[in-house]
Amino acid sequence: MQQRSQRRHIIFQNTNAVSKNIPIPHQNIWRRSLPNKEEEKISFWDSISSTIHKDKDHKISINDVSVQFDNPSIGARELLEKAGVISKDDTMAEEETIHHLTSILSYFQSITGGTDINAKCKARLVSTIGERGVKCPRWHLDHVPVRLIMSIVGPGSVYITEKFGDDDQLKIVNRTALNSLDEEDTQIANNIIVPKKLVSDRAKKGEEIIQYAKEGEAILLMGKGWEEKHEDSSSTNEDIPLAAVHRSPILKPNQERILLTVDLVDWG
Repeated sequence: MQQRSQRRHIIFQNTNAVSKNIPIPHQNIWRRSLPNKEEEKISFWDSISSTIHKDKDHKISINDVSVQFDNPSIGARELLEKAGVISKDDTMAEEETIHHLTSILSYFQSITGGTDINAKCKARLVSTIGERGVKCPRWHLDHVPVRLIMSIVGPGSVYITEKFGDDDQLKIVNRTALNSLDEEDTQIANNIIVPKKLVSDRAKKGEEIIQYAKEGEAILLMGKGWEEKHEDSSSTNEDIPLAAVHRSPILKPNQERILLTVDLVDWG
C-alpha cells in the first residue's frame, strides 16, 4: 500500500499538543463496552490461556477493539457496534452517540488527511477496569505523525505542551534520557525524563507544565513522524516544538476507563 509523506499541520506550527473539548452526550451508553465486573469461573486451561485477560482479582478487565475507516460515519458505527456500545436497533441516544463519535473521527481526519479528505485512519477503543487501563505509565512519545487521545470515561492522558521558541520549557524534557535511558523503574525514569524540581520551579512562576486531560477532551499529540516536517524552512530544530511527551494516568483499583485513540493508517 502506498504511503503518503506529509508536512505537519499548521496547528502544530507553534505547539506540539492541541486540546479540544468535545462534550460526551450519553456517557453511560459507552459504559456498555466495559468488561464484566462480576467474577467469572474459568477452567484451568482457560486460566493459562493468553487470550484470557484477567486482573489480580480474577475479573475480566479489558475490552480492546479497533476499526479502520475512510468514512467517519461508517467507522463510528462499526467501532461502537464492535465494542458493544450500540445495538442494531438504534435508540435516539445511540444515534446521538454515533453522531458524536463521527464528529471526533472527522476532526482527526481533517487534521491528518491533508488533500486526501478520505484518508484511511484507525480508531481504537480500549475499555478497562483497574490497572490494565494504565497502558504506558512512562514518559514517551509516539512514532506516528499525530495521534488523537480522548478519555470517554476516567482520567485522560498526562502530557507536556511545548511551544515555539519557549527555550525554558524545551529544557523541561530531558530528551536524551527519553530516547536512551536504561532504567527499569518507571518512577525513577519519569523523574529523570521530566525532573520534578524543574516542574516545581516553573509552577512557582504560575506555569503549569504538566497537563491532565479530562473526560471529553480530545488531545491531538504531534508524534515523531511530524517532528521535523514544518512549513518554515528557516526554522531550526531548536526553534520548533518536538514530538509531544506524554504518559498514562495513575488509576485506582477497579477504576473504570474508556479510552479512544485515532491514528493515520498509512504515512511515510
